[in-house]
Amino acid sequence: VLLTASLAELVYRQARAVAETLAADPTSTTVNLHRLITVYHLPATTTPETLSAALVGAGDGVLLRVRHHVGGGDWQLPEQLDRVTGEHRSAADLPWSCANMLTAPR
Repeated sequence: VLLTASLAELVYRQARAVAETLAADPTSTTVNLHRLITVYHLPATTTPETLSAALVGAGDGVLLRVRHHVGGGDWQLPEQLDRVTGEHRSAADLPWSCANMLTAPR
């Protein structure tokens, strides 16, 4: 769960960076749009605005996947989930897993 939330946070940060860079300077070449389109396998017609929205959607999808596995009634955030079954493995409710889930969307 910890690394999954970290992935979501990374994707959200990328979305924010794209949006903030373009808000400051809509003609900015700081955002290497072509590279990001290639990395995220997006259509060539992708605009910076749709890229930022797609990245937010990707971050949401990552967190929804965690919700799928922990929302079955107990909402415990284990250190690990089984990669095949999604069942909880190892320690439950580690403070850093909880903190990461709460701070990822910031």
